[in-house]
Amino acid sequence: MGGRPREEAEKFVDYSDMANARLVLACSGEAHLVLKDIFEYIGGVPPLLVFDNATGVGRRIFDEVHETDYKKLRPIRELFEEDRKAFLRLPPKSMDIVSYDWYSADGYGKVCIDKKHYYSTRPENHNQKVLVGKRAHYIDIINPNGSVLVRHRREYSDIRTDQSDYSTTIEVLARNSGAWMNNGVRLSLTDPLRDYMDSLERRARKAKIQLLADLNREYGYQAAIKAMDMALASNGEIHRSDARILAERITGYGIDTPPDTGPSLKVYDDAFLPEESRGDAV
Repeated sequence: MGGRPREEAEKFVDYSDMANARLVLACSGEAHLVLKDIFEYIGGVPPLLVFDNATGVGRRIFDEVHETDYKKLRPIRELFEEDRKAFLRLPPKSMDIVSYDWYSADGYGKVCIDKKHYYSTRPENHNQKVLVGKRAHYIDIINPNGSVLVRHRREYSDIRTDQSDYSTTIEVLARNSGAWMNNGVRLSLTDPLRDYMDSLERRARKAKIQLLADLNREYGYQAAIKAMDMALASNGEIHRSDARILAERITGYGIDTPPDTGPSLKVYDDAFLPEESRGDAV
């Protein structure tokens, strides 16, 4: 009852009965704080929360569930608007629901959370301590400078899972391109791009892997892959300048957005061309 007398709680318990649900995949400490999502959705914080098993919400008759009758004979939304007048205001800055813990990475640079779920950090972190931020829906791997190295979707299943983000392994692969055929980066490529990379001689492949690493560092992994894939489809070859321009467009104003027309050049036509030679080009 939040520390308040029961008679005070009863003023709130049987009011609008507005329902608001959030799916929680597990009962982790972070997942319990999904209440924050509800408060932000409804626009405030009720001054009193009553946690119960909700047996009065409904009843089952054979295979059909019937809602419990409401007593006030007024629309729930109308009653809820009156509820909202009593809400406490949300804080001006949203609370970050996260817990931080140090985990020991295994020989592959992966950390194991909840005893069965593995998340990649980077190969250089093998057998070292790694700072991990655990949220209800995500697992963040934190760099020494406090920035997020990689974010994984948090797993809650009962079976063992293994998540890898290949953007964290490209730098190592660029230094050791001989590991190409057995590297997960290779498997993450599209078939045409993988076949193209496989066909290159060792030195040329190393240069293209370095290009992929450079683009990944500047534009992100998915943009880097898409840019190289598009450059290959367009030219049958991948040139550094083409791939970089494509990555810039993908992450900038969009690959399908036409470039700005720019300023009109008609003033120069008027100044320097004879009248019969002037066109309508801009």
